[in-house]
Amino acid sequence: MAEVYGDFVEFEEVFEYLVISFDSSRLTVKERWKGNSISADFLAAYWGSLGPAFHPRLAHTQMKDTISWTANELIENAVKFADTSGFFPIKIFLNLAEDTLDFYVENSVSADAKKKLIDRIVEIQNNDASDLYFQQVEKNAVSDSDESSLGFLIMKMDLGAEIAWKFEKKESPNQRGIYVDTVITLVRVPIEKSDVS
Repeated sequence: MAEVYGDFVEFEEVFEYLVISFDSSRLTVKERWKGNSISADFLAAYWGSLGPAFHPRLAHTQMKDTISWTANELIENAVKFADTSGFFPIKIFLNLAEDTLDFYVENSVSADAKKKLIDRIVEIQNNDASDLYFQQVEKNAVSDSDESSLGFLIMKMDLGAEIAWKFEKKESPNQRGIYVDTVITLVRVPIEKSDVS
């Protein structure tokens, strides 16, 4: 049975969307890290060039920058939290909806990573994003950790994003009969329209 946090909307296969899929076990996190920004920039370039055809008044630069930054943050999270057993891929789906950029990122999670992520989700849902942001900045200033834990907060504060998560067990596409814990993170970013006709 699925555990849902936030206003989760199922992904619908529309006529035009883009998916990038990674094998979470073939490279180390450090090796995979090099490709995160390349993948994010590819998504931004693709939708940045086609977006104005869908929305003539779309703020082109804002969309490319927003896609690149958001996709990079989401891919980094997926790579950090993915179970590296190799039974389940990391996937990022990006759809340009009527009024939002809809990012769906799916990955497997270990039991420890799932607990850590749910604790963070509950904290984000039950507190003001700006208060949490400043508390986290203070924690980061005195911490040796390389995890900033600021990505979701910045998405909410600076991009006005709605964020939701869905946890469920899914059968491995690589090995039938093996079920793994997975999470889909949904980030819906409002599309900024240009005043130029």
